[in-house]
Amino acid sequence: MSPVAEVDGEPISVERFNQLFTQRTPLAVGVGKLSTEGAYRLKHQLAEELIEGALLDREAKRRGVMTAALASGGLQGQPLDPAAVDVYLRALEASTPGAAIAITRQEAEAALRKTLAASARQDLLASLRAGAHITDHLAERYPGLAAAAAKPLLPFAERKLGPPPAGEPSRLRVAPGDR
Repeated sequence: MSPVAEVDGEPISVERFNQLFTQRTPLAVGVGKLSTEGAYRLKHQLAEELIEGALLDREAKRRGVMTAALASGGLQGQPLDPAAVDVYLRALEASTPGAAIAITRQEAEAALRKTLAASARQDLLASLRAGAHITDHLAERYPGLAAAAAKPLLPFAERKLGPPPAGEPSRLRVAPGDR
């Protein structure tokens, strides 16, 4: 059987894909039945995860580092600029109109670190993808996969959040003495 995908000629096996699909299907189904479109989205997501994993594994091996360290964006153990945390807190408040937010500075730092790591990971993956030859055999097998995968998984994912209405009181609550 042909592989699910290939990254620079290295196959991603159907067996590994099926194993991951079997593990994730009960989580995706929940109490209902997984629709055909939902199955397409899940298959596309899993194929993307396996492709990204192969790209990160190869780059980590090339650099002589652990894949987890590479995937974290190299931010482990590095202090964050306090001004960046302040900007993050203000942006968080502005992006959640009508919602009360209670967050400690330590929680904000952890969330910012996670956001920065995800951004660095996506930048790295984009760079690795640009330099790799990727063949997605799954998309060839399932022609509806790309169209189904392009739809948001959750209806609210399309909603844009804007700043709170003028005159609204601040909803961001930083724990006393935590600023």
